[in-house]
Amino acid sequence: EEEDMETEPAYRSQNRGGGTTKPGYSRAKTVDPVARQRWRMAPETKSVRGRNDKELCCDRCNGPHETQECPVYRKPRPKHKDAWVNKGRKTPLAMGSSGGNVKVSNARVVRQPGDGNCLFHSLSYGLGDTNAHSLRRQICGFIKRNPNLEIGGDPIRDWVQYDSNCSVPQYAARMSQNGRWGGGIEIAACAHLRRVNVHVWERGYWGHKRISCFEVKG
Repeated sequence: EEEDMETEPAYRSQNRGGGTTKPGYSRAKTVDPVARQRWRMAPETKSVRGRNDKELCCDRCNGPHETQECPVYRKPRPKHKDAWVNKGRKTPLAMGSSGGNVKVSNARVVRQPGDGNCLFHSLSYGLGDTNAHSLRRQICGFIKRNPNLEIGGDPIRDWVQYDSNCSVPQYAARMSQNGRWGGGIEIAACAHLRRVNVHVWERGYWGHKRISCFEVKG
């Protein structure tokens, strides 16, 4: 579901407060245009004595300054799972695995209705034997029944807590509402529910690049 993935990167549902974490919940390495402009307009920041500014990298905006002196994001970074779980890990935990360096130039885009159910329209189109509303109910029921199912090394209940700060039954009830945007939790649940592999693609000027894989062993 290509459009949903572009406008709602990585696994962000509608009730979130925003953010640009890519699928996999790893920290982004680039500065968004707004942050970049704010950084350019901000006053100069201090450098650490004896260190070249090129060696510095802010954890909040990736600018060449100390994190605590960031002129773009002055408040501490929130300790949500997608902000800290992979720090220092050689093999990052992720809801979906890396898409690798796979690109295609001749993909066919199948547009889906932009009614708030586009993720479920896309998944149901790929499955071919259901529709968006029925699949939404199935996925939400699966999430509610399987709070302890591990996805990317953590149970669904933890992903729900970090995502929406509520219980699994509350989350499932909320997500079952028509028009509620789905995200990574729903993609992963669909993969396990239907025993299928779901790959997420992102459009670029060169074609499409696979950015995440939700795969089920066996």
